[in-house]
Amino acid sequence: PLNFFLLAAALALAPIGEGKPLSLRRWLAAGLLTGLAALSKYHAIFFAADLFLYMLVTPERRSQLLTPGPWFAALAALIVFSPVLLWNVEHHWVSLGFQGGRAQSHHFGPGLFLSLLLAQLALITPWVAFPLLRGIANTMTGGDPRVRFVLWLGLPIALFFSFVPLWSDGGMVQWAMPGWLLLLPLAGRYLAEQSAHKKWPGLWAAGSAALFVIVAALFCGEVQKAWLGDALPGIFRRGDPTAENYEWRMLASQVNKRSVADSRRDFILSSGWRDASKIDQGLDGRYRVLVSGDDPRNFAVAADDRDFQGRDGWIVLRAGVSPTQRAAILNCFSRISRPSAISLARGARPDAELVVWRGQGYLPGRCDVQRMD
Repeated sequence: PLNFFLLAAALALAPIGEGKPLSLRRWLAAGLLTGLAALSKYHAIFFAADLFLYMLVTPERRSQLLTPGPWFAALAALIVFSPVLLWNVEHHWVSLGFQGGRAQSHHFGPGLFLSLLLAQLALITPWVAFPLLRGIANTMTGGDPRVRFVLWLGLPIALFFSFVPLWSDGGMVQWAMPGWLLLLPLAGRYLAEQSAHKKWPGLWAAGSAALFVIVAALFCGEVQKAWLGDALPGIFRRGDPTAENYEWRMLASQVNKRSVADSRRDFILSSGWRDASKIDQGLDGRYRVLVSGDDPRNFAVAADDRDFQGRDGWIVLRAGVSPTQRAAILNCFSRISRPSAISLARGARPDAELVVWRGQGYLPGRCDVQRMD
């Protein structure tokens, strides 16, 4: 949704790059689309800020800020985005505070920065990244106002989220990708200019399409069957990154409501929001999932664990969880059963080894579950 609505908003705003004034209807459309993008991710706020700065620093566009259109567009975006603001008001601004805290300065981290930069290159694919970067470089010295418009919309987002890992504790490869997406017209412009007097852009396009199909097919096969890890066991010594795409559907064979004894077990306790998300999705949302630890993410607001006091539930943990963490979670129930193990695998090697307990009499006072009071 973020990508779709950002591109739609950019398309609605495109005449600005050609020096044409926008009608009020088109401004409202751009505002609504930006608001819909903001409902997906906060990147849309950067998109709106980039547009405002572009118009502010471009003399030929500055006069449009004196017309009602941009301000009606901002109001429309704010109205569409208002459910997020209202929810944050009711929950101590937890979402905005969390996202803002991820970009705070902690230490200099060039290693993470370089690894995420390479990951971005892999996601864009090298054969698309080449004309994209050449197109950006070539436009830095040009005076085409349409190019300036595209640069202002995409480049600040791409650069800011690419450089965040340099001073923060973390980063994710997808953070910068909407910026690169908005810059893709510059790759097309570069290839179009080159194809006017050279043959290689056409061959490049055909080769890129073929490579994409091959890589996509190999990746999908790896996600389904883990064939690469089976064929070359040493290649994923630190874990197969495609395992994140594997669904934990086999959990249903251990966690279910078919037996009379388990009919009252309607919630699961786990550690870490990532595993909790896999559990929740793997069981089709049939159980409430609680997370013990200091980073529960959305699970802190999805349910209040005090509502489950005295009730029976399940505990699902990875086999490799630390003894201290395991003991703390097992202490959340007055009684627990003997554990049972389940191995989740796509190929010859397991992707996850899980341990499952039946718990009786949940005790919220003895459990480290964060709550949004």
